Amino acid sequence: MTLSLNRPFVRLTIATAIAFGLQAGLANAQAPSPQIEALQSAADKGDAEALLRLGYAYEGGNGVEKSPEKAFDLYTRAVAAGNAAAKVALAKAYIAGVGTTPDAAKGVALLREADEAGQSEAALQLGYLYSGGKAVPQDMPLAASYYEKAAKSGNASAQVALGQLYYNGQGVTMDPQKGFALFKQAADAGNVRGLVAAGKAYASGSGTTQDLTASIDLYRQAAEKNDPEALLLLGYAYGDGKGVAANPEVPRGARHSPCFFATPSSAFSRCRGEHSPASDS
Repeated sequence: MTLSLNRPFVRLTIATAIAFGLQAGLANAQAPSPQIEALQSAADKGDAEALLRLGYAYEGGNGVEKSPEKAFDLYTRAVAAGNAAAKVALAKAYIAGVGTTPDAAKGVALLREADEAGQSEAALQLGYLYSGGKAVPQDMPLAASYYEKAAKSGNASAQVALGQLYYNGQGVTMDPQKGFALFKQAADAGNVRGLVAAGKAYASGSGTTQDLTASIDLYRQAAEKNDPEALLLLGYAYGDGKGVAANPEVPRGARHSPCFFATPSSAFSRCRGEHSPASDS
């Protein structure tokens, strides 16, 4: 029997496999690429931006053998060379203990310095810390203020985070309409989490008028970026015929979702456990 690549569920399954395979391939990349060699050359000359980008590569193992210690050293050198964005990377390394002994106080101090220098990513990270009570006492109003500061500067991730607070009434007065507006703003910028969040809002009619067609369109945009949650939600939509014509080849139930075909098996458990519509709050 010939398997048609034009069938929606088949395309979703292939996209999921490609997504996880690509991530694995990047993580295992070892041979230095011309781009890495160019970064190394510039970093050797003290270029602050090159030091930072090379640090990212070593932390993630992208194009080089993964080395948290080298990443930490490169971030430290980038900060010394005057790169404000590197303070965020170094702060996260201190807080998480990436390539160094954990030092939350030093990490938070660096984030505050970067925030004062106008780094929206620093405000976002401070929002995350105060929201979760990690390295600092939990303070939802303060978290909201940091998210708002970053969101106003155009940080799409902060827009999504602040939108969630408005939906849940955490640190701010509950306002689903304002939350949806923030999700949509992030989605319009192409942010994957914004696309999925706005899609869910359209699907449920929370904070906006229910529009299943718009919901599916946003899920598709996120799926094109190989987002596992969007792939799963599309799988459910095709199986249930919500917002799209039902595909009889897609049996109902999570076992037949795109996540089922993810490899390794732990990827399915993670995808299914974290992204099942039934588990959404």
